[in-house]
Amino acid sequence: MKRIAAARPAGWMTLLLAAAFVAPASPTAASTAEEFLTAPVWYLQYEVTITSKHQGARTDPGGTISFTSSLTRVMTDTQKLNLRSQGPGPISMTAMAAGATGQVSQADAQKLSMEMLSQMDHTANWLVGGAGLDSMATEADIAKDSTPSSPSRVDYVRVDTGRGLIDEMGNAFDLTRTTTVKGEGNVLVMGFGAIILEMDTAKKTYALSLPIGTGPTGPGVTHEVVTVIQYKGKQPEEDRKTSEQVLDFPSGLELEMPDRQAPQGGVLIRGTLEPASGKISGTQTYKAHYPEDSTAAPVTVVFKYTLTMTPPRQ
Repeated sequence: MKRIAAARPAGWMTLLLAAAFVAPASPTAASTAEEFLTAPVWYLQYEVTITSKHQGARTDPGGTISFTSSLTRVMTDTQKLNLRSQGPGPISMTAMAAGATGQVSQADAQKLSMEMLSQMDHTANWLVGGAGLDSMATEADIAKDSTPSSPSRVDYVRVDTGRGLIDEMGNAFDLTRTTTVKGEGNVLVMGFGAIILEMDTAKKTYALSLPIGTGPTGPGVTHEVVTVIQYKGKQPEEDRKTSEQVLDFPSGLELEMPDRQAPQGGVLIRGTLEPASGKISGTQTYKAHYPEDSTAAPVTVVFKYTLTMTPPRQ
């Protein structure tokens, strides 16, 4: 068992990283709870659904324009958590070191070390280690780790409406602008450490961090803006513009539960272990928002997840 040295002051983050990869204890065949704790791999399947309906208005030089918007974004992902460490993980250790800044004293370092060591026999944590930890993995398997493989789709519609607007020449007109962002494809889940599973069989609890966004790698989605201007007594004039943007839309999405923020970003879910079920699963709903003009569009984010010790059926 590797211990954290307390002979000299160190930053608390250094202590966390030093303890994150303690060699796992030898598994013992006992209760189902111990099978949970000593499992070398957990297989994760989860889905993130983001929905929003919003309306607002803004004042332009020509008059008031009202708008309505609706958004649905769904992403599913499957991950193999095959990097296991015995003892507290980054989530627990961050909580233990809460409040520490800069250099910590020798006494604080020793206290943190002892607190972590006291939990070694009933806690463990898992991260996505990738194919590089599999002795049977091929170069193609390893390369696949950086290939977008998580299905995602987005469907966004916004309609801006203005009636009796005045142009720079003093002429009245009506305006309807329809903006759509639609598309689907595979995306790459954000960063190492974004997915962490920790459990404490003494307390019968688990903590799971999941990402809420995706990386920029992946297919583009169609962004289209159709503007129709109607002057009294004249034929409507239509302008259509189409472009592409990344599938991770919208930008600026922010959770409204700071206490649920994970160490590497995303959301932190806590729950109760039920070893008799043979799995860890649940559904969590959170409130969030993203900027829509000068307003905050309300968002509902739903996470559905299942973790099993054996590979899921394909």
